[in-house]
Amino acid sequence: MNDRITEFTYRPIADKRRALPPFFALLTVSAVLVALATFLPSYKGVVSFVAMLFLCATVLIFTRYYIADFFYSVVVSNDGDAHFLVSRVTGKRESLMCTLPLSSIVAVEFKAGDAAKKYKPSPSTKKYNFVPDYKPEAFFVIFASGKEGTSEIMIYGTPELAERLKEYAKTERERKLREGEEE
Repeated sequence: MNDRITEFTYRPIADKRRALPPFFALLTVSAVLVALATFLPSYKGVVSFVAMLFLCATVLIFTRYYIADFFYSVVVSNDGDAHFLVSRVTGKRESLMCTLPLSSIVAVEFKAGDAAKKYKPSPSTKKYNFVPDYKPEAFFVIFASGKEGTSEIMIYGTPELAERLKEYAKTERERKLREGEEE
C-alpha cells in the first residue's frame, strides 16, 4: 500500500436552485401541451407525443441536477494502485460512475467565467460531466490518458482538491516507474 496517498472522499456542494427554472419551464410546457391535446381531436397523438418528450426532459433535469449528489473519492486498492472514483447518489441508490487510475491523470485545469462558458471538449476524447450544477460558472477539467485513449472529466471542486489530485497523480506515476525498473 502506498503511504503517501491518503484515501479521501469529497462531496461538492451544488446550487440546486439553478435547475428549478428550466425544470418548471419544461413542466409548464408539458402541462400546456397535455391540456391542448384534449381540445385538438385531429392532432391529439402528435401533441401528446411532444408533451411526453417535454415531460421526459423535465424528469431528466430533475433527476440529474436536483435530487442527485456526486461524491469524488481517492482509494488505494489491495495491489497498491490508487484510483479516482466518482459516485452518484440518487435517493438511496449509489452508482459508481467513473473509475480512473491516478497514474493516468495528465493535468487538472480550472475553468471559470467566459472560459467555462466557451469550453468545448476535444472531439477526439471521451467526455464525462460530473458537475452537480446546471450551467456551472466554474469547474475543473481532469485530462487523462490511458490504454483506452484520452478523456476529459469535468468535476466541481476546490483548488485544494485539484492540487491534491495533481500531487497524487505524480506520486502514482513515480511509483509505477519504480516498480517497472525493479522488474
